[in-house]
Amino acid sequence: MQQKENFLKTKRGKIIVGSVGSVVGLLLLILTICFFMEKWPFNVSINEKDLSTFQTAIEDELKDEKVKDTGAENNKIVNTIEEKIKKFEDKVARFNKKRDDNRKIDANKIRALKDKITGNDFKDKNKKDFIDAIKTFKPDLTAFVTDAKEQVKK
Repeated sequence: MQQKENFLKTKRGKIIVGSVGSVVGLLLLILTICFFMEKWPFNVSINEKDLSTFQTAIEDELKDEKVKDTGAENNKIVNTIEEKIKKFEDKVARFNKKRDDNRKIDANKIRALKDKITGNDFKDKNKKDFIDAIKTFKPDLTAFVTDAKEQVKK
């Protein structure tokens, strides 16, 4: 009669379990790092919700009650919006790398938005002029988001 051995109590069993556990742990660590660095296999994706969130975030910064009386205070709003647009522009660039030419989001339009917000329309403007500039900026923002949503659907 053969006596049953406990696999985990043998030297060979401990080596096998330790090796397999180490490999699984290493893979989980690598995948976690890739997830936070947005590298493969976690490709950048942009969907309609992301575009709507982007539009809402910009419009929230441009609300009339946030606009101040002096140009220097309004420049803080411009800088905040510029940072948000730059982040989204980088995300669009990474997104477009993986897509076909006819399915890409037009990077020129987001660059035009960034140029408009950093241009003379917004810099150092008082409250009235700043609100007027916002009124001309919002349709461009809406047009970009609408066009990008169409490209994402394809």
